[in-house]
Amino acid sequence: MKSTEASGPQALRAEASPLDGGQTVEEAFIALAQSCIRQWQGNVASAAHAEAEQAAEFIHQIRVALRRLRSALKVFAPALSGAFTETWPQRLRDNADRFGPARDLDVLRIELLDAIAPEWLIGTVAFRDLIDIVDAERDAAHEAAKHALDPDEQARIILAFNTDLLQLQGSGPDPGLDLAEFARERLIRARRRARERFNAASSLEPVQVHRLRIGLKELRYAVEFFAPLFGRKTVRAYLEQLTQAQTVLGYLQDMEVARGRLEIWTRDTPSLSLAAGFVLGWHGPRYASFRSQVLENTRPVLWGSPPWKRH
Repeated sequence: MKSTEASGPQALRAEASPLDGGQTVEEAFIALAQSCIRQWQGNVASAAHAEAEQAAEFIHQIRVALRRLRSALKVFAPALSGAFTETWPQRLRDNADRFGPARDLDVLRIELLDAIAPEWLIGTVAFRDLIDIVDAERDAAHEAAKHALDPDEQARIILAFNTDLLQLQGSGPDPGLDLAEFARERLIRARRRARERFNAASSLEPVQVHRLRIGLKELRYAVEFFAPLFGRKTVRAYLEQLTQAQTVLGYLQDMEVARGRLEIWTRDTPSLSLAAGFVLGWHGPRYASFRSQVLENTRPVLWGSPPWKRH
């Protein structure tokens, strides 16, 4: 872990994929899982000794590690034992869900409210009241996330996962699967699933757009996992396209989450209606622009030439 006297420990981000063409499918999954565990475990250790506010990025990276691990389980499921893939996806999801509200409120405060703070055109008192409520809920969410981040409990979960991981070797349906062929089949399947969600999102209903975002995220993780098996330049270019599309979809989802929270707060405190309306109105043009372009921007990723295509 990198650290400096000035900034202290830094959050651990996802490692580059450790895969190579000489591994079996099971060996590839184990290497990826161990990489995710290192990110998870390292951030738990740092977050446990940080103040609630400082722990935010560590906790975010824990969620990233858990999300990547769940994605790896989904991608490699056909080559793993049923007991393993039936138990761990939900257990990892439950663990990650405890840290979600803090991240949602960080996005609302930093990316949505701070962006318009210099333009207090509606009266600073109303806007300040809204910010006070957001900050209070954000502080409470950070404290709850910090409380949920019990190092002993996280260590027990990690130990249990590692124990099951060590028992995987040779337990899958076909440990002799060719890794590159397996990768192509799983990437084709992930993109086909994302295409189905793209078609379902043609109505631009927020729920369907959110499902498309999840589908693209799963595809991106799969591409990142298998990246060393294909051309570096083509993979990099494809991932850039995926990331751009995902960023737009992420902003749309952030706005939907924010709108839901603002509706609850204004229902409980009607005096916040003016400030909440101003926030949504300020972001409205950008939201409408992104929403109108999201399918057009996503289409090339799902129907263009992929890096895993045989030449």
